[in-house]
Amino acid sequence: MTDDWQTLAVEEKEDEYVLIGNGSTGVPNHNHYINFTKISKITGDTSQWRYPMQHDELFTTTRVQQSYNFWGNKRILMNNFFTNSSSKRKAGRLIIDDNVSQVLDNSWYYPTSDDAWGVWVYPINENKILNGLTSQDANNLDKVRLRFVATDSIGSILWQNDYPCPDRCWMFPKYVIPTQDGGYVLTSEELREPPPLGPGHEVSTLIKTDSVGEFEWQIYPGGVGMPYTSNDILAVATDDGNILCTWTDRRKLRETDMSYQLNEDRTIWFAKIDLEGNKIWEKNITEELEAWNPYEYFQELFQMIPLSNGNIAISTSRMLLKVTQDAELIWARDITPPLFNPPNAGEFSWITLLGLIETSDGGFLCTGEAQLLPGDAFPEFEQTGFVIKVDEHGCLEEGCQLVDVEEVVEEEKAHLSIFPNPTTQAITINYHLPRRPDQLSLNIHDLTGKAVHTQPLLTQESSVNIELDKKLPAGTYFCHLIADGQVIGVERLILMR
Repeated sequence: MTDDWQTLAVEEKEDEYVLIGNGSTGVPNHNHYINFTKISKITGDTSQWRYPMQHDELFTTTRVQQSYNFWGNKRILMNNFFTNSSSKRKAGRLIIDDNVSQVLDNSWYYPTSDDAWGVWVYPINENKILNGLTSQDANNLDKVRLRFVATDSIGSILWQNDYPCPDRCWMFPKYVIPTQDGGYVLTSEELREPPPLGPGHEVSTLIKTDSVGEFEWQIYPGGVGMPYTSNDILAVATDDGNILCTWTDRRKLRETDMSYQLNEDRTIWFAKIDLEGNKIWEKNITEELEAWNPYEYFQELFQMIPLSNGNIAISTSRMLLKVTQDAELIWARDITPPLFNPPNAGEFSWITLLGLIETSDGGFLCTGEAQLLPGDAFPEFEQTGFVIKVDEHGCLEEGCQLVDVEEVVEEEKAHLSIFPNPTTQAITINYHLPRRPDQLSLNIHDLTGKAVHTQPLLTQESSVNIELDKKLPAGTYFCHLIADGQVIGVERLILMR
């Protein structure tokens, strides 16, 4: 458990884990702060410091969003705040030092007369930082749109674009995924009020842009019709250059009063989308989930991350899933610790897994928020942040995979991973080949497709160390593993200067 009320993000450093979350002093003042917690990987000892609400006389409240990104030797967080002079929300950034011990700068916020709040921040290179905002028109409070903004390192706007949704609608951006053609795919949710319905119809969408945020296409992988909503859309780029997205249908329309209720038959849907916006395939994993008997299956989806072995991990309310890039379920675990289950906590306590990373030992670190009803360990209601460490099988206790009700055997294929990533110059490429080719090489391309580094690889080895050219500019690159003239693995590399 952590001292904040929700732990949002986590980073692994050489000797410690660093957690970031939202906290409050509680009654009577409820002063909010951003909480930074460090956990020693060797001793388990913890230390923390708080970034207070009133760090500037203009700021009256602040709250960090689910954003925690590298930028050179610094970190960037997106936060929301109000000012003394206005009730409108603003989106700002905090720049944190490499040791995660102090805030270096809090001066930037998005300049607008509208109501705007931040959702994510994504550094491309030292001169380009992407920001996802929800912007509410000051003259039309019913219209809320997604705003995609690129700034330089000091916050000057390079370009920005709006993507409104139809009719009476609120639009909320979630994530950005760089694509191999140099553009981006944005995930977003629309909260619609189509007649004769009231509020509550949620629609998940993907928006494709070019390299400067110009709109290319928009699709709704789960559809836009009733009676089911499509919620919690997440997406990652896959090795074949496409996008794998996932969403839920967790709410359905109640016919009696035209409102929404929990869908008892809810499941997790997947679709593979190409870069022209075409749906290659779609599937749900109802039967696969039933075999694992997870805790009420799931409630919401929170994180979706690519793994070093080519697979994908997804966090839900209490569950951690591992799937292939074709959405074949490998395992599903309820990773709730005994402390949060009855009789220690009351029935129907709420657990959400808000942050997720793969650790250097192949396991996972999950952070989140627990709202615990009274039980043996909690005499009163408790709202707390937490961090959970599981192994590569998703096990809290070693060996849980030995009693799996069903073992999913994935087809062996080539895997490519890069460490460290992001990097400043030197990298180690690890590669696994299901069969030995006659020729093997690694090509590194920039976002324009130009090859900036080519190197032959030994087929009998499994790793190689590479010193990148010091003249190579900071930015995003793609590493292609090529066997006998065919690309068999692609991994994104971020170079920082």
